[in-house]
Amino acid sequence: FFINGAGSPSVFLNAVIGAEYQIDWIADAIRDMRAAGHAAIDAEVEATEKWSEYCEQLVNKTLITHADSWRM
Repeated sequence: FFINGAGSPSVFLNAVIGAEYQIDWIADAIRDMRAAGHAAIDAEVEATEKWSEYCEQLVNKTLITHADSWRM
C-alpha cells in the first residue's frame, strides 16, 4: 500500500487526516483478509480502470478541472 501517493487526494485536504483515513481502510482490509484466510490482495486491471473512470467522472463535476493550477 502507498499512502498519499500519486493520484491520492492528499493535495486537496490535510495530509495527516487523509493518511489516517487511508490507513484505517488498509487496516480493515488486512483484518478482513486474515479473517478469511487470505495472504494477499491485488486489484484486477478491469477494476482499477473502472475506479479511475469513476473518479474522473466525479472530478469532472467540480470546478477543480477548470482551475489553472499545478494540482491538475
